[in-house]
Amino acid sequence: MKNKKEILTFLALLIVLTAACYVPIISAHSIKAGDGLYSTLLMWCPGTAAILTTLFFAEARKQFFKTLGLLPGKPIYWIIAYTLPLVYGLIAYSFIWTSGIGGFPNQKYLITGLRCFPQLSPDLAACALGASMLTIDFVINLHRGFGEELGWRGFLVPKLSESMSFAKTSTVIGCAWGLWHVPAIILTTDYNNGAPAWVGLSCFAVLVISISFILSWLRLKSNSVWPCAILHISHNVAIQGIFTPLTITRQYTAYFIDEFGIALAAVGALFAFIVWRKQRVKV
Repeated sequence: MKNKKEILTFLALLIVLTAACYVPIISAHSIKAGDGLYSTLLMWCPGTAAILTTLFFAEARKQFFKTLGLLPGKPIYWIIAYTLPLVYGLIAYSFIWTSGIGGFPNQKYLITGLRCFPQLSPDLAACALGASMLTIDFVINLHRGFGEELGWRGFLVPKLSESMSFAKTSTVIGCAWGLWHVPAIILTTDYNNGAPAWVGLSCFAVLVISISFILSWLRLKSNSVWPCAILHISHNVAIQGIFTPLTITRQYTAYFIDEFGIALAAVGALFAFIVWRKQRVKV
């Protein structure tokens, strides 16, 4: 395998940094421990490991910006990255709402909107709340997604793709990415949607591997990590901040909703298949 020493160095640093960040999170049984400081540091573990690895190896260091994909790339990939989570999120949640698995809209979300925009009607306030999340919250949290993506996609995707096919690269990184999240899912009380553990973990695994295909495609097509960071945070804001809070929970909603439910996993797998086919045809 090409770049074996660099990849192993990255993984070793990632494990050490991740373990250090998980200690206070697991001790508090909350991903929000330290007012979210530890989760932010956790999200920067892949990026930090990537930076240190790149600085350690002379050849990678000479092409620092190229190695990590720090150049911006074409704007079209930024647009695709930003809008794609809204598209697959809307497809998944439209099924949940129209099937009756979950209700729409959740009055709590409308009330939150009115508290933020009391001068507007409930519907307009909800729209304004969503718009503010997709702009202000997106910008505020972009650095968190950038920290993760700098490692997984900025550094690791091009390194693995030199020795592996697109599908294998995306699957391997998707599995590693998913395993990296597992302690937060099973050892904290506020990082899941309430579904049984086997359902949540299974659906989350399918989703992260599926999104890994999309992110790998963005990284390789754009030669930039920025679209990956944009999609990461756009996904978090759209799913965690808008679509899930807008949904009324019913008897089986937890089995289908959020990143640990069937609906988003199924739609994500469909999008991954489309990306894989597109990449395969071009190859």
